[in-house]
Amino acid sequence: MDFFYDAVEKTMAPHIAELMADAVAEEIAEVATSEGFAEAVESQARAAVAGWVAKNLHPEQENRYADVFDFFDSYVSIMFPQTSEIHWSPRWWAHPAVLRRMMLMWGTFEAKVAAAPATGEEEWLRTIGHFHMNWLTQRHNGPFERSKPGRDVVLEPLPSDPVEAQEVEDE
Repeated sequence: MDFFYDAVEKTMAPHIAELMADAVAEEIAEVATSEGFAEAVESQARAAVAGWVAKNLHPEQENRYADVFDFFDSYVSIMFPQTSEIHWSPRWWAHPAVLRRMMLMWGTFEAKVAAAPATGEEEWLRTIGHFHMNWLTQRHNGPFERSKPGRDVVLEPLPSDPVEAQEVEDE
């Protein structure tokens, strides 16, 4: 009987997988275009950022910006306006490396301004803001180098093989 089941599985599995892939793709497309989907995704993203803030920033500190998205929209996009030299994607938040750097920029901005209200912003711009934005906006070797208007390409992370315990020497 196992032979029969194995034969049916080998014969039917590719067809079932193809049908399932089509059905799943249709379901995802339907969900993604459903009313309220974009708002739900934004709400979940903001909740995740709020969790990060509670864990990594001092919640008792009064922040200038509610979250990383507010920081970008209200500060970064104004202080680093679009020029012909800047290579950027309006879907910056979909790129993990960019979102992470933006979160780090926001966290350090809030800390610098809280620690030195008179000089913190200038120091942050000079030492942190320009440093990160120079990399983020590069045409070549930046995170958006393969992105073009209307075609956003998220770069793959660097590959990493698993490390075997005996391969790592204790110091």
